[in-house]
Amino acid sequence: MCNKINITPKLAIEGEDRTLGAVLLGAPYSRKREMVMLPMIQQDIQSKPLMGVAVFDADGIPTQATARCAREVGRPYVLLDPRLEGCPFFNPLVGNENEVFEDLRIVVSEYLSDLSPSLRALNESLLSNAVKVLKRLDKAEGVDGKYATFININTVLQNPGQKGRALVSKFGQMKASSDAEWQENVDIASWFINEYYAERSKPFEQTACLRLLLGKLISEPHLRTVLNPDFDKGQVSEVDFDRLVSDNCVICVSAAKPTLGSLSRFFGLLALLKYRRPMIRMGEPRRARVLYVDEFQEFAAPELVDLFTYAYRSKLAATISLQSWNQVDRGGALYKQTKETLASNLRNALIFAGASKEDAWRYAERLGDADYQEPKDIANTILGLNLKCFGHSLMCQGSPQRFGAAKAGEDVLSGPTVFHDPLAEKPRVYDDLAGKPLVDDDDLL
Repeated sequence: MCNKINITPKLAIEGEDRTLGAVLLGAPYSRKREMVMLPMIQQDIQSKPLMGVAVFDADGIPTQATARCAREVGRPYVLLDPRLEGCPFFNPLVGNENEVFEDLRIVVSEYLSDLSPSLRALNESLLSNAVKVLKRLDKAEGVDGKYATFININTVLQNPGQKGRALVSKFGQMKASSDAEWQENVDIASWFINEYYAERSKPFEQTACLRLLLGKLISEPHLRTVLNPDFDKGQVSEVDFDRLVSDNCVICVSAAKPTLGSLSRFFGLLALLKYRRPMIRMGEPRRARVLYVDEFQEFAAPELVDLFTYAYRSKLAATISLQSWNQVDRGGALYKQTKETLASNLRNALIFAGASKEDAWRYAERLGDADYQEPKDIANTILGLNLKCFGHSLMCQGSPQRFGAAKAGEDVLSGPTVFHDPLAEKPRVYDDLAGKPLVDDDDLL
């Protein structure tokens, strides 16, 4: 079971109640990080027995601070931030073919949401065929990640200098593990050569959005380097979420939005989906794990819901922070359902200054029913919060406690020493098994 976490000297969440999830809700600069999130992370890294800790963020500040804390206490960690010189390689195309495509499809579909259903299906079919070409070329040579890279996906899609056609032709001529796979390979190769690469090809014209996205991805210098290890130079993917989760490593992933812009969602969501895989399939875990996602709206997707709704079964204590629940709703019935499901399943609520009126009433009506307080009084308290306090309703043995408020000057835990000025030093990234640095010391951005 998860370890107990102290929110203030007077407030704590017991281990079993932590698996019911927590949300930190408040406006930018409402001190969600300083007052609660960073002290929670520090406690989890230092607590005994050791728990696996994963931190995802959009700007790099919590992740860099977490990496520094892990180093201070001697815990193995990986810091995945594309802005860092020497950031460990992370090839999301390594792994099971079906899982690779499904994760990639989820992320790509976020950028193709304006297309009609038929055009979206055509783009996804093209992506599926390209992934199969490259993954099966890898399988035929007994490797993983030689052909399967984003650069080669772009080559198959763009066909510069007929290089894409050459890869497809090689794919169509190789042996397969079964007659059914061989026939599928032949059909895919035939479709590429006779339809997609044909002069004035309609499928080629109708998939311009996918090619534009992949072109932007491999043109961004940080992502081009980190996501595409060169197999011929001996480079391999160094971030294996299955192994990192299994070995209770401290995982730090930054989507680096200030640098990557719109591509930060591509990178961050894809990494979080890769983390989700071992958490969902691991069965009954022997150890508890904790997950923090700062600025969750930058990562939110309907496919992540099961990571939180099954958290109790997988002994995962998940904590997210965001400015408003409306940020999770990116339009459409599916995202509205995602917002409502997550808001209902993250049962421990800590609300900071600047919460929206809609969110204030959401919790007021829920908590008023639970503890016989007047919803209007709770809503007014939430809307009246300032930077020196925050509201809270925590779970105790599965039941919500009365809504209350904590004052920063009196009730909040003293500032964590390890997190003071988290950008001042230069963390190293350690391999979780060997304890050897994956990258040299580099200046953090």
